[in-house]
Amino acid sequence: MPKRTMTISRLWFHEFRKPSMVQDLPLLPDGRDLIDVFEAHANLAKSSSLVRNRNETYAVVTNVDRDDRALTVTFRSGRFGEDGEITDVGSGASRGTFRRTDATTVITHGVLLVPRSGTSALAFTERSGGFGGMSHLVETFNEWFDGVFHDHRMKRDTVVQSDAWLKRADLMKVTGTIRKHKSDIATDGQDEVLGTLKHVIEPGGREKYFPRRLRDRLMENKINRNKFLAFDESDVVDEIDITLGDGDQEKTFEIDDEKTPTLRLVLTKSGESPLSAEKVKKRAMSEAADIFAHYDVEWVSS
Repeated sequence: MPKRTMTISRLWFHEFRKPSMVQDLPLLPDGRDLIDVFEAHANLAKSSSLVRNRNETYAVVTNVDRDDRALTVTFRSGRFGEDGEITDVGSGASRGTFRRTDATTVITHGVLLVPRSGTSALAFTERSGGFGGMSHLVETFNEWFDGVFHDHRMKRDTVVQSDAWLKRADLMKVTGTIRKHKSDIATDGQDEVLGTLKHVIEPGGREKYFPRRLRDRLMENKINRNKFLAFDESDVVDEIDITLGDGDQEKTFEIDDEKTPTLRLVLTKSGESPLSAEKVKKRAMSEAADIFAHYDVEWVSS
């Protein structure tokens, strides 16, 4: 099973052309509750697929479950845009073909948490292969909102790096992963994954954490990661995971190679079974209190 990660977004709205005029939730400008309207929007998506041609992604809602102020949405989501062949990875035998308009889909989940008062809601997106249907559902909801309420604008911000827990946590471990392919060592042109190579770095001696300066430079992509992880400069590192801790709990994030890296919570590692919808919801709710507190919002789970 591929690795599953989760990204977190903050939803909020303001008066048109007045971003400082942040409005109170959960009520929308017409007096309806955000979670009620979003639930209706999600149910409508059951009968119409969510297609984004610009990045060739597809999703369709298969289930919507409401639990007080938490809404869990299940999707079949994936990517399309290439012609290809389905191959049995064990025998190498062809099992069929797919076209550019065929999407290979898997089950992913999303969770929306809307407090009873405050200025922010949180949307959690489970991702497989870097994509999850919740991000597209939130995007279409925001487009609907802006089209209906012309005097207001709905916004979505990535909030993981603003998490209060993240700011106080220290770096405990760094893991770099490279996937080795048959084409790396053979001349038959096959590009199947032969295995994975992992380099793990932990503090030496009795130290439990790396220096804070190293943590910050690694997260801000201001360090040569190949050299730090003892890979060759020519190697392409497929994944970099960092484990952080604050003395009470530990969390693992995947970081990308952008100038300002995005941090993704790791839900399951490669080879592990994906979480159920209920477990994804519980993980989202376990993260919620700290993040809401950063925005001066009180979150009380049911």
